[in-house]
Amino acid sequence: MTEPWVGTVSSLAPLVERHVAEAERARRPHPEVSAALVERGLFKLWVPRDHGGTELGLPASLAVFEAAARLDGSFGWTVAIGAGGGLFGGFLEPTAAAEVFGPRDALVAGSGAPGGTADERAGGYRVSGRWRFASGAHAATCFTANCVVHRRGEPVLDASGRRVVRAVAVPPAAVEVLDTWDPIGLRGTDSHDMAIAGRDVTLPFTFSVFDPPHQPGPLYRYPFMAIAEASFAALVLGLARRGLDLFTALAEHKVPYGFEAPLATMAEVDRRLAEAGGRLDAARAALGDAVGPTWATVAAGGVPSAASTALVGRAARGCARAGDRAVGALVEVAGMSVLPMASPFGRAWRDLHALLAHGVFSPLRDATPET
Repeated sequence: MTEPWVGTVSSLAPLVERHVAEAERARRPHPEVSAALVERGLFKLWVPRDHGGTELGLPASLAVFEAAARLDGSFGWTVAIGAGGGLFGGFLEPTAAAEVFGPRDALVAGSGAPGGTADERAGGYRVSGRWRFASGAHAATCFTANCVVHRRGEPVLDASGRRVVRAVAVPPAAVEVLDTWDPIGLRGTDSHDMAIAGRDVTLPFTFSVFDPPHQPGPLYRYPFMAIAEASFAALVLGLARRGLDLFTALAEHKVPYGFEAPLATMAEVDRRLAEAGGRLDAARAALGDAVGPTWATVAAGGVPSAASTALVGRAARGCARAGDRAVGALVEVAGMSVLPMASPFGRAWRDLHALLAHGVFSPLRDATPET
């Protein structure tokens, strides 16, 4: 099923290009682009089939996310995060999932960091807090937020002594969207902060992606952190490729100060482009080698080993390093052409660095624990 969905994304290229500058200024997707994503079903890729979704497998989804990011960084992020919210449909109780994901324009915005509290009440929780980076905030039909569970004013701890965290799903009327999104990159993603002040949430509208899912499909049984790592790595690969595409176009006419010919005529530039492409090809292959066996295990009804799952994260961070080095090597010879805010290559470079700031790419995740 990969090719039809990649083709769907590619067909949106003229629309995305037409509105990319406005999305950058407005700090959110253009309404025509948002409408097209709903119309083409891209926000339903990970919604359970029981609730009108596609349940597209992870390997195929990674190809879609990479293709979207190659069109534009913010567009790629919007597609991946918008589709990713559908995953929660596998963990919400079915009646609640049907209510959240049944609408044709269903779109979840939210935050993974536990920025709020969920005080236990009869039949549910009383939720308050503030969360960062709720992508798609102004178009969302539902918000999700992770909360630390409290009982009689104190955090509830699990058997290991860790705070219990549970996610809640609430309607837009329960949320205040705060105008906070003004970043260096991925500007067109509408990733503002959100706040909830004393909202009662019943148990069916709460969930944890670390609990057994209500849906049997492999998408919902695949380890959550690995699915996030792989998805963001696919965005890196697509966005870095966009950087190469845009640099290639720039090199056709860019004549560096002190030279008489454009960059495209220089052997050193050719070498850097070839090396950059090779880095990305190798990183993509490594990601596929890590995701493929773990996905096959889950699809066959098994559970991947911790070691094989860890390889997905390492491969994702390998993609981050490859993308950074590939585009960085081209920035070195592009000169000040990357500095104007209106520079397409400069925007891809900024978008890439905003993406690489995500916690899944932190090298600390690969650090060897002290013994």
